[in-house]
Amino acid sequence: MRSIYKCVICGSYTEETAHCGVQTRLLLNGKLRSRLSHLMTYLLRHNPGAVNLSMDREGWVGIDELVNALRSRWDPKALSWLTKGACNSGGAARPKG
Repeated sequence: MRSIYKCVICGSYTEETAHCGVQTRLLLNGKLRSRLSHLMTYLLRHNPGAVNLSMDREGWVGIDELVNALRSRWDPKALSWLTKGACNSGGAARPKG
């Protein structure tokens, strides 16, 4: 998986190292992006109870709730890279959206 960067000008997430004509800031390297993607897929599709997530009737969970649940279930230091922005960026940076 490719790394995700954040534009320092407009705040967009991208897989490119430059956006708006300037260097972007690395948000997640490819390895962490892959880890986060697999973890979120497992929890949200198959086992939200593993971290005590409560979904609404339509199957949605708030990003803050997801980040807090992950950090409370596993060592927060090991997940220091896990932020609301990291969770949001995965889908936003994909070229297909």
